[in-house]
Amino acid sequence: MENIAATPGGGPVARSTISVEVNTALRSSLRRLAAGRILVIDSFRSWCCGTWIGDLTVEWWTTEPDTEFVELAPIEGIRLFAKRRLLGLIGDAGVVLRWGRFSFRRGLAVELRRPELWIDYLDHPSRFDPPEGVTQTP
Repeated sequence: MENIAATPGGGPVARSTISVEVNTALRSSLRRLAAGRILVIDSFRSWCCGTWIGDLTVEWWTTEPDTEFVELAPIEGIRLFAKRRLLGLIGDAGVVLRWGRFSFRRGLAVELRRPELWIDYLDHPSRFDPPEGVTQTP
């Protein structure tokens, strides 16, 4: 398990309330898959048929994301960023990176230890806003 966070004046620092785990089956392949790229955790949310739908995503990026993202502690030496708005959810629900299950090409997926919090996030994302002072450094 890797502990993550960011401070206003510096890079990633340890923080016990927010953690990202890597599934054992994925860990041995992660560095090879990275090939110098950055891991980015994001989400999408859309109103459809009278309810909110959405999902968490994890993607490989070749460039550093903008200031809407916060750099987390690296995993296996790989830089990791998450959308600022997701920090509270990640901290409360617990995130595990794993191999995707339903894909024609094998990709990465995000799993929540407490998936019921995703439904709360879809309905009321502001409840999960990060604490004051958590900012991305330029």
